[in-house]
Amino acid sequence: MFSNFSNSVGCLVTHRLPFHTYLATYLCIVNCSLLSQYFYLNIVFHESISPTSRSMTHHPRSSKKHNTRLRLMVQSSQHS
Repeated sequence: MFSNFSNSVGCLVTHRLPFHTYLATYLCIVNCSLLSQYFYLNIVFHESISPTSRSMTHHPRSSKKHNTRLRLMVQSSQHS
């Protein structure tokens, strides 16, 4: 983030080609967009975004499916 910001400031100060200035500004906007998405999702889901939090074990439906399987297995073993 800081590198793209300093790049855009450098383009403005040294009067680079308009393409360089536009590209540096675009990259700053993309970085701000990604950071805002990160913080928004972090607030919405009340957990930090990490590889373990994105695994299927934390998916709300996966535990329900697993519990249903266990219940069916227990019921079939009781009837035998």
